[in-house]
Amino acid sequence: MTSFENWKTASSPNYGPCGNVDKIYPYSEVPFIGQYKLVQIPRDSQLIDLVDYWGEGRIKTTEEGISGFIDCYNVNHPHQCVSNGPDRGRKIPNRVPVLSYTTCDTSSYIKENSVRIVTLMGAPINNSCAKDIARMVSKSEGKVVVYGFKRTSADIRNLESELAVYNFIHCADHVLPRQLNDLTLYDNIRNSAVIKNDLKQNICFGKYESAVELCKSLLFSSYCEVIYEVVNQLLEENCKNVMNLAYKLWNSDAQSVVINHFPCEFKAILNEDFVTIVNKKNSSALKLAVILDGMNDRRAWGDGKDKTSKRIVWQLYPVWRDSRVIFKLLNYDCGMFLKLAAYEDSIKDREAWGAYGCPDVRHMWYLEPVVHGGELLFFIINGKYGLGLKLAVCADSIGDRTLWGHSTDVRADPGYFGWYIKPIN
Repeated sequence: MTSFENWKTASSPNYGPCGNVDKIYPYSEVPFIGQYKLVQIPRDSQLIDLVDYWGEGRIKTTEEGISGFIDCYNVNHPHQCVSNGPDRGRKIPNRVPVLSYTTCDTSSYIKENSVRIVTLMGAPINNSCAKDIARMVSKSEGKVVVYGFKRTSADIRNLESELAVYNFIHCADHVLPRQLNDLTLYDNIRNSAVIKNDLKQNICFGKYESAVELCKSLLFSSYCEVIYEVVNQLLEENCKNVMNLAYKLWNSDAQSVVINHFPCEFKAILNEDFVTIVNKKNSSALKLAVILDGMNDRRAWGDGKDKTSKRIVWQLYPVWRDSRVIFKLLNYDCGMFLKLAAYEDSIKDREAWGAYGCPDVRHMWYLEPVVHGGELLFFIINGKYGLGLKLAVCADSIGDRTLWGHSTDVRADPGYFGWYIKPIN
């Protein structure tokens, strides 16, 4: 018996309370493209929520688990029947037909730019299929979720080529959007502990591209809280790589990850917002002196009283250098960059100054986040000398303290050497 004869005698799709949703304008009973007058969906300005390419509806088996979806349109061959599960041999619910794997064109049935999510599991993604998926998915809010493919497969390359304009994201480890997360065919869809460990390891070992890719996929999934949990855990562990990850996310079209799942200080720093830099020990805000010295530099101070003037306002400019993010610290009032002196004093500390221009790493700084007493602080470490910023023990007559680069490692005492970096409201 031919596939058409099998299809023609097959039972109608399983719709109803215990089956699939009977959606408007299903073409499951239409044997050939063009045989009947077609109606394009959606009929209004709303988007179609879900199209499962090469889907057969919900299939639930004891051996393999759950695949497919109850409430969606399924693109498949004209004479394909359900291939597995309790509905095996029945017509595919809400089927939209295409001629073959190599001739995929649903434009007579599904409008262009009209689908919120397109899914595809395992079946071939040739150029024709990829082009049809790219045609139907919404340009403004659409997502394409494919699973069961290797990242380097020709199928993924075909899809990437067609979806390049949409900022295609490869969702690692089968992490799916919320409305798709009842699938169980892939066990690790539900294993958030594995995902959390993978993300943490990628960050700790400096595998930032992998960490960024995983964060992007988590952002659209039911496991987006994993990002927040891992970031905060690593901050508690004083992992300086968190700042590097934030920079990579910010510059990889994933700013929303930083905004929504990192402490607000990271957004202010990477967005180059105006901030204050305040010492934890003395509550003194970083500023530059009014008077220029003979080299047109200004001495750097901590001000224990000023909390509002332009003198204590700074902007931080990030630069990726030697596999880390490093910052230029610009004083808004003077237009000068913070630096350390080229000379040492008797105990090998170095004075901090403001200078015009930023020619070398003596004028640049690493920001290493640290959580102390439940508060987020930063060690500010000079790029050339590796000295952390500190304020002098003794204040002058008006309560100000000179700023220095400390001769020994500051990381053992965040309560003394830590700094708040706060956005100006």
